[in-house]
Amino acid sequence: MFQINTNPSDRQLRQFGVICIFAFPLLAAIWIAGTSAIVVGLVLGATLAILGLVAPKLLKPVFIAVTVVTFPIGLIVGELILLMIWFGLFLPMAVVFRIIGRDVLQRRTSTDADTFWVPRTPPRSVRKYYQQS
Repeated sequence: MFQINTNPSDRQLRQFGVICIFAFPLLAAIWIAGTSAIVVGLVLGATLAILGLVAPKLLKPVFIAVTVVTFPIGLIVGELILLMIWFGLFLPMAVVFRIIGRDVLQRRTSTDADTFWVPRTPPRSVRKYYQQS
């Protein structure tokens, strides 16, 4: 179901190297919050970027290690974001629509109606099918 890319292309490895220039100092600033840590992160990121541009195959073990470490984090965070969207946005909207009686799809039927048929006006011409507005 989920696959980890254990055989990245040279292009992916070069992109990973360039991303390291920005990611390593940022991570050092977030976790350690010291000037020396940011400099070390920048030097490490620049080294990996140069290595990625010159000999991308040497970055393969680093790429795979970072992928394996961050893969479960991505799965968990993705599920949490979906849960927050569902319970933070869709569920409250549905409750409010239920309270105010909104029924756009006309799913609620009337028991005293003679028929459930909804009269529709036919289009004026076949060309109307292709108009968006």
